[in-house]
Amino acid sequence: MTRCNAIVIIDNTIYSFYRHCDGYPESAGKDLIEIFTNNFNNWYQDMEYEGFEYETDYPNIHGDVEYIYYINIVDNSPSICYDDLNDNDNNIKLL
Repeated sequence: MTRCNAIVIIDNTIYSFYRHCDGYPESAGKDLIEIFTNNFNNWYQDMEYEGFEYETDYPNIHGDVEYIYYINIVDNSPSICYDDLNDNDNNIKLL
């Protein structure tokens, strides 16, 4: 199982989500692109539908994740990137 966190930042408000499986960019990354590039008025419900669980204890994120996704929305324009915690290059990659 590949776990991940997704950090959503909208108007300086931070939302933290956890997904227990399918955290790879080919799965979770694809789901996030679909959620945030289409009409994302229902993004919160879409996140839950795609298996992301809202967490109330941010900035304390799960320690067993392999990927962290960052979704930053400014002026209704999302940018999505991720960090592969296993690659040791400390580079954030754009989706």
